[in-house]
Amino acid sequence: MKRPSDYIIEKYFNDYASKEDAEIVMEWLNTKEGSEYLDEHLFNEDDGISSHKGKFLFTDAALQKLESKIDAQKEKISLAPKRKGFSLAWYIAASLVILLIIVPVLKFTLQEKQLVEVAPAIKMEFRKNPQGQKSLLSLPDGSRIKLNAESSIEFAEGLQGKTRLIKLRGEAFFEVAEDSTRPFVVQLYDSIRVMALGTSFNISAYNDDDNIEVALATGKVQVQNYYKNLLDDNNEQILSPGEAYQFNKKNGEAKNRKFDLRKTLGWKDGILYFNDTPFKEIHRTLERWYGVDIQLNKSENRIASFTGEFKDETLKNVLENMSVACKFKYGIKGKKVIIF
Repeated sequence: MKRPSDYIIEKYFNDYASKEDAEIVMEWLNTKEGSEYLDEHLFNEDDGISSHKGKFLFTDAALQKLESKIDAQKEKISLAPKRKGFSLAWYIAASLVILLIIVPVLKFTLQEKQLVEVAPAIKMEFRKNPQGQKSLLSLPDGSRIKLNAESSIEFAEGLQGKTRLIKLRGEAFFEVAEDSTRPFVVQLYDSIRVMALGTSFNISAYNDDDNIEVALATGKVQVQNYYKNLLDDNNEQILSPGEAYQFNKKNGEAKNRKFDLRKTLGWKDGILYFNDTPFKEIHRTLERWYGVDIQLNKSENRIASFTGEFKDETLKNVLENMSVACKFKYGIKGKKVIIF
């Protein structure tokens, strides 16, 4: 069986692996290679693997008690009398087998329980924007995040930890303060990681969009993609300024490309930019941007693509321009827009 990636193994032992990834890791741990990995990494205090270190270690006192029971059972086997129809030695041997099974299990479970009781809980901070709202957040390390509408981020209070880890849903622009001792990591869908030290970049990763895109404005970032639908074995990419990494969640295709600054980064400056954009994409953008619900009384395929740019315009002015170019009519009533 092929060895899972270090990233998937790390997810499994830190309790955020998907069901499919967990099954892969468990199956691999039952192989000879997996068993050797456990012996080498999980039960060695000097191993230096921070993601696993200490989590499965078992106390010496507890192990000594169990091992003394095993020794006692071994001694009973050698002294046990033989009887017809019943073997006391066999019974004790069976108990010994059970103990030998329990020891490695307890190495995992008892210390896990102990850590849950002793280790202080890490408080998480959560920020979420509804449709029609954007926000600017300054982090304790000096980094800044411009969070787009219908987007959210989550991170440890005070941004504590060996890495500055941010979990993102939706879209955000990051201006990262440099800290060579603590990489800045953005996590997407538990499968894609964007790593940087000091740089600025944009990530678009909405749940209902087919594509995930990482666009680099300045500096350098590394994209690690372990998404289950990835077709290309080359799952790590280094981006240069002006370059974007785009991944399609449906067909598993990944590619690097040059991106249009106005279209990709304009949102953070209040700019709506469309370049021969299909109305299906415009539809979702306007809903997020203005916090409205757009109801279509005609097929989106019958509405022409649109090219244009708006800066801090009202929804009415945007629709007025689009309706002329794309030949549709509209009506606005509160937070509801009807296009016919």
